[in-house]
Amino acid sequence: MLKNTNIPVLATIGSSGFALAFLGAISTLWTDTPTEAGLQSFAFALAIAFATVLGNITVLGAHIIIDKRRPGKTLELLTSGLAILVFLVGLFTSAILFSEGLNSWFTKAPIMSPSLIVFARLIVFVPVLWLCIAGLLVIFPKKKSP
Repeated sequence: MLKNTNIPVLATIGSSGFALAFLGAISTLWTDTPTEAGLQSFAFALAIAFATVLGNITVLGAHIIIDKRRPGKTLELLTSGLAILVFLVGLFTSAILFSEGLNSWFTKAPIMSPSLIVFARLIVFVPVLWLCIAGLLVIFPKKKSP
């Protein structure tokens, strides 16, 4: 299992990876993007991805300082939670902006079918629900009987 020390490191590596992925994809599409709005969305997606990397590097630095100065479970958990939050918010925001940039090739934005929307929601929300249940199991562990 992961220690809390590894979570800010993994969040930093993950945010760096998706920033590089966005950079590669956008640099390929940049010259062929048909509208200014598409270019703006791509530029903002890269800016948010880069800000996410900087944010996670900062959280990692804070985690290292806190770990050396004031070791404690609560501060480690808060820092790890912040690293995950920065990663997820940055990833989702960049992905939405990237999708908006891709929409610049269409005169009318594509619309997903209702069944595909339900499928996409299930792919996201079932693991989030499971994560919440796992968190509750950790917070409220089963008491051992005497």
